[in-house]
Amino acid sequence: MDDERFAASLLRLQIICGGIAASVLVYVGIAWVLIRQGTAANMATLLPPAVPWALAAAAVLLIVGGNQLPKAMLGRAAQPGNVGSPGGTQQSIQTAYIIGFALHEAAAILGLILSLVSGRLMWVLVFGGAALLAMAGAWPTREKIRPLLADQVEPTDR
Repeated sequence: MDDERFAASLLRLQIICGGIAASVLVYVGIAWVLIRQGTAANMATLLPPAVPWALAAAAVLLIVGGNQLPKAMLGRAAQPGNVGSPGGTQQSIQTAYIIGFALHEAAAILGLILSLVSGRLMWVLVFGGAALLAMAGAWPTREKIRPLLADQVEPTDR
C-alpha cells in the first residue's frame, strides 16, 4: 500500500476512534448535568443489590475485552498470506480497532447507566476514565499499523 493511501486510511481510522472517544466525554457530561440538576433519581434502592454490581462487572469485562479481542483479531490479520482481497488486511485492522474502541465505549455507557440509576457521578467517572485510558493506550498510530501491513505476502496462484 502506498504511503498516501495508508495515511488517508490511518487518518480515517483515527477520526472514527476519536469520535468514539469523544462520545465518552459526552456521557460524562450528561451524567454530570443530570445528577447536578437532581434529575437522576437514586433508583438503586429499587433494584436488587446485585444489579449495580453485575453492571459494574460487565463494564470491567468490556474494558478487558476491548483490549484483548482486537489483539487477537490483529494477530490473525497479521498472519502471512492472510490477504484475501486487496485491502482485506487493512479492513481487518480497521475493524479490530473499531471493535476495541466500541467495547470500551460500551463500558462507559454502563458507567453512565450506573450513575443515572444510583445518582452518583463516580460510576461514569471510573468507567469513562478507564475507557479513555484504554483508548489512549490502543490509539491507532503509523508505528502500530504499518508493521501489520508490511508482513503481508500476496497469495500465489496455483
